[in-house]
Amino acid sequence: MDVRIKFRGGGSVTACAPVFSEGEEFVYIPWKNIVLCYYTKTGKRARELRGLKDNVVGFNIVNYKDKECLFACSITGEMISWSIDDSCATIKSKIPLQNILIRKFLTTSWSKNDEEQRQVHLLSWTKNITQDKSLSLGLFDMSVGKLREVKMTLEDTDHDIATGGSDNPFFAIVQGQTLYFARLKDGKHIYKRRIHGRKFTCVACHPHDESVLTGDNTGRILLWHNLSSTSPTQAVYHWHTLPVKTVTFSRTGSYFFSGADECVLVKWAVENPEQRQYLPRMSFTIERVTVSKDNVLVAVTTRDNVVHILDFRLERVSTIQHLVLGRNFPAGIHYDPRTGALAMNGIVGHLQFYSPNDMSLLYNLDITGQNKLTKERNVEIENTDVVKLAIDRNGKWLATVEKRDSATLKYELRLKFWQFNLKDQQYTLNTCIEYPHENSVEDVCFQPSLDANELRCVTVGGDSKFRVWEIVNADTVYQKGVRWSCFAAGFYKNLPCKCLDFSSDGSVFAVSFDFAVTLWETRTCDFKYSLSCPQLRGERITQVKFGSANRCQLLVSATEDHAVLWNLLTLNAVWIVKVHVSFLLSSCFSSYMAIFTEDSKVIIFDPNDPSPVYVSEELRMCNTKVLTAVFAPKPTIVDLVKKGSWCSNVRLYFIDSYQELYCFDSATEDIYGENTDIIESESKSLFSATIPKLKSGCVGVQEKKEHTIKRFTDLKKMREFLDAPANTMAPIRLSCETILKLLVESRTNKRKDGCQKTL
Repeated sequence: MDVRIKFRGGGSVTACAPVFSEGEEFVYIPWKNIVLCYYTKTGKRARELRGLKDNVVGFNIVNYKDKECLFACSITGEMISWSIDDSCATIKSKIPLQNILIRKFLTTSWSKNDEEQRQVHLLSWTKNITQDKSLSLGLFDMSVGKLREVKMTLEDTDHDIATGGSDNPFFAIVQGQTLYFARLKDGKHIYKRRIHGRKFTCVACHPHDESVLTGDNTGRILLWHNLSSTSPTQAVYHWHTLPVKTVTFSRTGSYFFSGADECVLVKWAVENPEQRQYLPRMSFTIERVTVSKDNVLVAVTTRDNVVHILDFRLERVSTIQHLVLGRNFPAGIHYDPRTGALAMNGIVGHLQFYSPNDMSLLYNLDITGQNKLTKERNVEIENTDVVKLAIDRNGKWLATVEKRDSATLKYELRLKFWQFNLKDQQYTLNTCIEYPHENSVEDVCFQPSLDANELRCVTVGGDSKFRVWEIVNADTVYQKGVRWSCFAAGFYKNLPCKCLDFSSDGSVFAVSFDFAVTLWETRTCDFKYSLSCPQLRGERITQVKFGSANRCQLLVSATEDHAVLWNLLTLNAVWIVKVHVSFLLSSCFSSYMAIFTEDSKVIIFDPNDPSPVYVSEELRMCNTKVLTAVFAPKPTIVDLVKKGSWCSNVRLYFIDSYQELYCFDSATEDIYGENTDIIESESKSLFSATIPKLKSGCVGVQEKKEHTIKRFTDLKKMREFLDAPANTMAPIRLSCETILKLLVESRTNKRKDGCQKTL
């Protein structure tokens, strides 16, 4: 069975500012190579606009030829336009440039005369030439398909561009200590203004007048007037202490918004700087702000991949949440058996539970219960964050380790146990243990026990000890319940311990102490055996994993340079392989294991055989690193898929250095649908699977075709048909016979001699 890498979420939605529709019913957000449309009141996804092959770098909604259209541009210069009314692609074009990299895309339009309207886009790009790293600017006219380059040379460093003006459009650029200003109609006269001792960070243009807002690295906001004159005027607005990330005018220009690393959105009155409104404690650093055409709604994007929809009083209307990004996921990624979601780090001090099947965020869980401390000027402040995470096999218990290691603040280390509340359908805090180990907690793992009352948990710490935690009664006069308590502690020759793992039946657990793997009985915590390789004496063991299923007697230990397989029945090393291990994974849903190497190679192997069953080097060719990975089972519907591959029952999920979530899965299985880079030319309505495919205007004899309701050509179409609401489906008696036949055929395999045998 062929295996391929499939995209399952992640990627930034904050690279470009959101755009509101004309009636403010929808908000449009770019995501990779598509544009997503959401309802502003509910935050639910309405539709997707596809057609670009590469990532979107800029887009906008304009009235083009008396029709509301959305124009978008990709990083390779491909441009496309969709009609807002029917989401159909109407215009496609390509910017006539070679070896370019589009950096910014903004849209403006003006009337050349009373009879003709022109659509012009302001672009910036860098030439992919080793000797020339300068930044170029140009105006691309879609009506004639021509690009006119602006005679301006900038350095290939951070810059920001904005356009404004209604009767006489203009643009402004900030880079370093220089502000550039020019009118779009000619683009020939470029005016430069400089500041000393500070650097510009962002820019915004007034929607009507020739006024420009700039933010700098000291938190100041300057309002510039008469930039084309020899002595422009300035007005200073100063509240932020950190560099200003974004500034945006309201549609009338009487107010403007600003944001920075303080995680506070500030609303300013232009005529009265002392009249300010604040929205504090935003989830993360503010990246972009967009105001709707009627000044009713405001969209704020934050660095954690969230779009907040606010009204003009700064009260929340809805939230559009994608996979939370921003950090390296120190707690790893774990499978939650209760919801089928992936649990991992979210915003600071939180865990996020993300469903990869429908690519949606289920909920966030606040672990630390602390407000996020924002940065101060020239000072980095550490927040308490989740560094370790474990979920038991039944999904009833959750263990978290939170830590804060700061030179200026008090050291914090806590182990918390969370119990799933069936009534509230969420995890609630059960036990909090201060300083379970000295210095740190290196690993935490639950016993894979089916009896929740006899469940145990083991932690290993920086004090060269492991501790076993068990559930005890905690009845009081106020309530009855249970809590977690330390049952035993262990050590081995005072060697530092790094990692642990349980056997598949939970009777034994393994703890690594420097160069040795020790085995302990779970029930009594008695020491059983010690395993070590003399030839690997100087290498510290960083990961250990037990085999599962019919490989439960095997254990794999990994150092930075080697992987060793141990047979616990004979206590001998079966094989030793030289490999630079970054992650070692074991699946409790199959007998296979996985290794991610430091050079981004993925190796799937059966512990019984040192030869891999699957090797992938695609990640290495993409020049990306893996941050964390986990095995997760497939949904029950995959019984329809042909068995025999290592990924027949499981998917291998991983997050790369671009903070995008992918999985290794069978190439033939596409039950849930994958993101594609094409425009759907056929109808995707619920009734499209029940109507015949017709062709007209063809001359000659056409091949006879059956009605699609009588014959489903593959499992994907059958699944789409069955997922439709019952009230929209044709009578089941018309299609049940065909469906049953298809299920039988899917369980039929061919013998080598060509005969068929029904399983």
